[in-house]
Amino acid sequence: MPLHEAFHWFTLAFSLAVAPVFFGLSLAYRRQFRGVVIEWKKAQLVIYTILAFVCNLTLFVLTCFFLAGYLGQIEGVALINVASPHMQRLALDCFLLFGGVALAFLGAQNFLTQYITHHGIYVGGPFFGRRGLRSRLLRWEDIKDYYVRSDYPVSHYHFIIEKPQGNYGRMAFKVPFYAVPRFDVLLEMSLKRHQELREQSRALQRKLSSRN
Repeated sequence: MPLHEAFHWFTLAFSLAVAPVFFGLSLAYRRQFRGVVIEWKKAQLVIYTILAFVCNLTLFVLTCFFLAGYLGQIEGVALINVASPHMQRLALDCFLLFGGVALAFLGAQNFLTQYITHHGIYVGGPFFGRRGLRSRLLRWEDIKDYYVRSDYPVSHYHFIIEKPQGNYGRMAFKVPFYAVPRFDVLLEMSLKRHQELREQSRALQRKLSSRN
């Protein structure tokens, strides 16, 4: 199979199948998060941003190059020994692949976003659960205490969490400097609210046991 034919079929498969499915999964993953209060892009997205920028810049240049060759505006394009009809299709393929890369990058943004909600902190990456792509939720009520170590441009939060059977563990969590003020307020309010609920529950249990 000629190289331009292989490139054509790869472009169709990626741009019309892989990228749309990937973007659709990212939308379904995003919809599971209810009551989002704070969100930010994860550091890994920087790598994907650079890759997407380089790929799409290259594809844009190639689109212009092949289109100019098809229109006969670049004489030196004959050196690559590609017929004029193939030039047109290569230009369209590059443009289509440009759109596919952009769509895939939008999907990556949804997957590489940190979500903080009223219910707690979604930690870790997406995984397939019984209801599709899910993310692990660290509930506010499971956090018993924490301490912070600031290290610009991120602050490291170390949570002491309660596990099943009354065991305790630790979990580290990174927050970028621009989200720290809002995260601190939400963390303190949420822990205080659940602490008050626990105290009220204990008081009610003592009251009921005293009556018995």
